[in-house]
Amino acid sequence: MKSSVVICVYTEDRWEDIRQAVESVELQRRPAHEIILVVDYNQDLMLRLKQAYPRVVVVENTHDKGLSGGKNTGADVATGDIVAYLDDDAVADPGWLEALEEGFQDPAVVGVGGRTEPLWQTGRRAPVVPLRVRLDRGVQLPRHARRTLADPQRHGRQRRLQAYGGGRGRRFPQRHRP
Repeated sequence: MKSSVVICVYTEDRWEDIRQAVESVELQRRPAHEIILVVDYNQDLMLRLKQAYPRVVVVENTHDKGLSGGKNTGADVATGDIVAYLDDDAVADPGWLEALEEGFQDPAVVGVGGRTEPLWQTGRRAPVVPLRVRLDRGVQLPRHARRTLADPQRHGRQRRLQAYGGGRGRRFPQRHRP
């Protein structure tokens, strides 16, 4: 089973977060088939990423601007059996991909998810975030734990993403950044 990991990015202001996200995927116990960085309409960032990560697939978002368009572009480009999404301000546990792939051992499974553990910059939960947040298995959010918590990650089989809507057919629902 081969996993493509898609990380959607849009600003150089998150360079350190992007670096940590990519590094966390590169350090997985079960290596990714490919890492895809989808750049949301930012040529300077795209050039910088291509220079910094020559072994990573860096592509421009070809769909509507925003996270949903970026995820659709990632699904279009992915060549793995599974497409796993990691936010640009998230860090994956070393066993993240292994756990996701285990969830797909049953051929009837179309998608999996799990839990996210926020890493609050202050060491305390922000007052506007609910106590229970269920998103990705093994993903930890660093200091930017805000909009990401309201946007559950989706991981799915590539051919089923295409058949059921992500990627080449119907698109992920559009959400716009505030």
